Amino acid sequence: MRLITLSFYLAGLINIVGMLLIATPELTDLYNSYSSTILGTSGGGVTLGRQVSVSTEYPAVFSPEGCFCIMLWGLAYISVASKFKQVPLLCLVFCIEKVFYTLTWFNWYFSYADHVFDISQQKPLLGLFFQAYGFNDGLFAVIFFIAFLVGLFS
Repeated sequence: MRLITLSFYLAGLINIVGMLLIATPELTDLYNSYSSTILGTSGGGVTLGRQVSVSTEYPAVFSPEGCFCIMLWGLAYISVASKFKQVPLLCLVFCIEKVFYTLTWFNWYFSYADHVFDISQQKPLLGLFFQAYGFNDGLFAVIFFIAFLVGLFS
């Protein structure tokens, strides 16, 4: 059970730190946009014409808001790590969410696999992300499903 708990923490950290590493421009745009709206100042908004980034390569999933929500999912994993047995249905939701992201990766990767090399040349970390995020999410989908079963039958 301790391994499952640690896996929840790891999944959360990967989501949070991963997005901070590869989506800093997107998160900065989001912050600037909302802060200028709240403060009533001009500025903010999304920067157009940016170099290769996670949101320019896959905007449907990794928009600034999408990147922020991925970090929120990470916080959710961490928040229930030590009590996952008490919330088996939430573990199932986490599993379904990870299956969804795994499927989005398959969809994107098999359409743009030849483009990953170009991305890797410009931004190696981003290239690695696009090569691996589906495997990562698939692994955690399995772990969250096991956590669901453990919680359900405990």
